[in-house]
Amino acid sequence: MTVGEDDLPAAHSMDTQWFVVDEAGHVAVFDSGEGGGVADAHFDWWGAQSVFEELLVELLAAAELGGVHFYSEGLFEEGHEDEGEDYMTTVIADEPGAVPVWNYAPDVVLELGEEVGHDEVARALKVEPAALWRLPSKGARLVYVAECDNEQLRAGWQAAGIRRAKVGYTPTPARMGLWVYDCETYDDGVYERVSGPRGPALRLEGLPTHLRHRLGEVCLDAVEFSRDEQVDPLEHLPGRTWGDI
Repeated sequence: MTVGEDDLPAAHSMDTQWFVVDEAGHVAVFDSGEGGGVADAHFDWWGAQSVFEELLVELLAAAELGGVHFYSEGLFEEGHEDEGEDYMTTVIADEPGAVPVWNYAPDVVLELGEEVGHDEVARALKVEPAALWRLPSKGARLVYVAECDNEQLRAGWQAAGIRRAKVGYTPTPARMGLWVYDCETYDDGVYERVSGPRGPALRLEGLPTHLRHRLGEVCLDAVEFSRDEQVDPLEHLPGRTWGDI
């Protein structure tokens, strides 16, 4: 497949987050940086500069069908930052007055009371119901809102039945059960494992058919994420680096 010029990222930002399955059926996010190779098969299903948030939305949309879990333990505790989370821009609020006033709309995870319905929460926050994603976790009722206006979060706090909010936070691969590898070298294209699942590992076989097809196209049959700290995917699959495009 040839990547068109319109699909190419800016020269100063060439990172691609792409998705790989190992011999055990576990799923990982590979962050190419500017030097890591990407399997050709990835481009058949995802864009030239894909990001984890694209897969996150697909997983949350399929959560009711089973096989998808969000690990929530420690989420609202200080000092429990996830791999890849920018703790400098994350605020935990337990009342509306603690919600920061920023000049942009950040991603937010909310813990809700059971008495308020999905559509009521959406109305209180002035977002479309489809933009409010339930996080499939045990115990607390959690939802994820992308780009939630902080002023409206303050104003709609009571009506939405919010108990706590993690402002400036996007659910991370580790809490969704994925492994994470990245490549920080231009020399050999080897990816290093940087984190593993915080809870149950996401398994390909437990996902709906359409996601099994999309993710299963890039499978490293000789690799096991729990075992292999380093992986060179282009030793196993045809692919390219940004220098090849």
